[in-house]
Amino acid sequence: MCRCVLLPDDLTGKLFLPQNYHFHAVLDSTNREAMDLAHGDAPEGTVVVADQQTKGRGRLGRVWVSPPGVNLYFSMILRPPLVARQVAQLTLLAGLALVETLVAAGVVEAVVKWPNDILVHGKKLAGILSEMVAVGERVRFVVIGVGVNVNGHAASFPQEVAERAVTMVDILCQSTDRGGLLAEFLRTFEGWYGRYLQEGFVPVRQGWLGYARLMGQPVRVEMASGVQTGVVLDMDEDGFLLIRQKEGELFRVMAGDVVFI
Repeated sequence: MCRCVLLPDDLTGKLFLPQNYHFHAVLDSTNREAMDLAHGDAPEGTVVVADQQTKGRGRLGRVWVSPPGVNLYFSMILRPPLVARQVAQLTLLAGLALVETLVAAGVVEAVVKWPNDILVHGKKLAGILSEMVAVGERVRFVVIGVGVNVNGHAASFPQEVAERAVTMVDILCQSTDRGGLLAEFLRTFEGWYGRYLQEGFVPVRQGWLGYARLMGQPVRVEMASGVQTGVVLDMDEDGFLLIRQKEGELFRVMAGDVVFI
């Protein structure tokens, strides 16, 4: 059986410590629990893990299907010295750490999709949900939630999810130790996070683009303000997409859902 609870010896870095690791058999949402802990002054590096979520959430209010015993659902608390507009960069950093972890675990065709998904052959393997609390422009804390489809089969999900999802066991035809996967992600994330705080977004951007399949792709961007279409030119120095519209004008996408067309 694949364990989900990490052993203390697995947490060997300086950011994620055994005493700040919280495992729950069932939670409504790891992000909600982590937000509550963060409001209560839980330290940076706190990690909340659930074996099952009853109200797992993705971006834009979507449901993240979270059955027990098979997949990985966790959230972590960060208290970075950032302003609010920089928080989107942490989502990309988490995506970079996650895709590197998955590739190292054997999912060699995993790619990142802006801003928060990991795909394999166009199907979602993992997703990230970042939430923050700020005082004015200064960030008080950020909660980054991650869901990875590990040992369940996509065919067991509700039909509307199964059609666009994939799992590690579907790809690798063997189970993956969830605790080991989480430990490797936390080590990888800690390395990138430390580098980000020292060097800024430039190395994260370069690393992320190395796993992206976005440039030159025609896309539809669904935003709260409406829908825009165009071709992806680049990701700018802040982590936002640059789209060239049909009329030739450049459009900067700061938030939205990107759909390949």
